Amino acid sequence: RVADLESSTRGLEEKERKLNKDVKTVSLKINAARCEECKYLAEYVSKLCKERNHKITYKIPATKRFFECTDCQRRTTTINKAYPKNFCTGCRGRSFTPVGMRREDSAVEKDILCGIGTSEKLLPRGVEHGAFVKGPRW
Repeated sequence: RVADLESSTRGLEEKERKLNKDVKTVSLKINAARCEECKYLAEYVSKLCKERNHKITYKIPATKRFFECTDCQRRTTTINKAYPKNFCTGCRGRSFTPVGMRREDSAVEKDILCGIGTSEKLLPRGVEHGAFVKGPRW
């Protein structure tokens, strides 16, 4: 019983370390692909370029960076660019801030806690949830 508890806490601690690393990671070294005919660099090759048998160069070392729109918090990435040059797809804004690979708040809520210690978010037994307010459908 104690061994099971220790192994589960070790697993959770490892998960937390990985999550913290992901939250702090602002850029990654990746292998990108370049289509010579379409003149673009991407993490993965387009299906259209494959179908049309374009000349594709694989395993090009590149840097992938993570950004978030300051207006609507929508996330985007760039490959081999220091800053996004396009508008935000959510609000058409142009101001971005560098962020980590994962959001810190969602990482903590979803992955680290996994239902442990989240009693303040749980409703007491008997409190109706939105889907069940009207009662059963018979």
